[in-house]
Amino acid sequence: MGEVPECNVLRSILGRAVPCRERCSTIRIASYFEKREDSFIPRGCLLAHSMLSIVEAQRVRAVFQIPLHRIFKANEVKGFSAPPSEEIWRAVLSAILVHDLGKLTKDYQERRNVRHHHVSAIIARKALEDIFGEFMSLVLAYAIILHHEAIDWRSMEKSFLTRSYIREAFSPSRSITYGAQDVPLEDFEHAAADIMGELTSMGLLGEADHEVLLTVQNAALMELRRNAGNMLRISDELRVAKLLDKRYQVPSIAVYRLIYLADNRAASARERYWYNLLSEVDWNKLDTISEEIRKRLSGKPYYIGLSSIPPIKST
Repeated sequence: MGEVPECNVLRSILGRAVPCRERCSTIRIASYFEKREDSFIPRGCLLAHSMLSIVEAQRVRAVFQIPLHRIFKANEVKGFSAPPSEEIWRAVLSAILVHDLGKLTKDYQERRNVRHHHVSAIIARKALEDIFGEFMSLVLAYAIILHHEAIDWRSMEKSFLTRSYIREAFSPSRSITYGAQDVPLEDFEHAAADIMGELTSMGLLGEADHEVLLTVQNAALMELRRNAGNMLRISDELRVAKLLDKRYQVPSIAVYRLIYLADNRAASARERYWYNLLSEVDWNKLDTISEEIRKRLSGKPYYIGLSSIPPIKST
């Protein structure tokens, strides 16, 4: 089996082989599927994509951590007072960690009819409530389900009777049942823990970040196993009435945009990694930098955003 581009990018960041590399050919968990004529071919590595999403979020932490805190502070509800900005950031990192957890289901990996972001959102709400409380768990779950809004918009296009995205995504009649297999979950769990440990030792994650993310991962995988085979009604599990409250809407949309940014920057590793493209820019030619950046990024099928460009080491 050939090299997986996402794993290669992660390896370049870690400076060594990804911990699961020796077993990759037998346990690889697809992060997406490529359509080929009448079939779908599994591609990518879900583990590498998830870890790269964490890295991408940390790249822009200095830009978004304080504004996110202000947003949560301005939208407090009864029973929720905004904690310090670093604690809110760890909660957001937790959502990014589990945003694609629904892809671990047997149904997704076998291309059955399950929307992975719906599974991820429900599992996130269940797992995060005991850790961060009801308000935060719902806000993060809403952000996760929103980050793949295009999938639901496709179904809306088929019916003029569907008036809003919320009505489609959170329909009372929509329910989910999925299957899970122990081996992929165990492989993901152990390899992700190893990689997050590496990121912490490198200083890309703080010790407190690492501790919270491990707790979240264990709780989320436990919920994924526990709820396999159950009928999960989206509107009930995600308490959709809360989303009608702007104090839930505003922070969830803010977090959604950050998940969307981290997710897309990580996904660019499937082709030409955005960070590597920027490293090709001649930063000494001030009059052409903006045009060079535009040429390298505008043609990519991923939303990269220029909210924060990490410093490129000069040669």
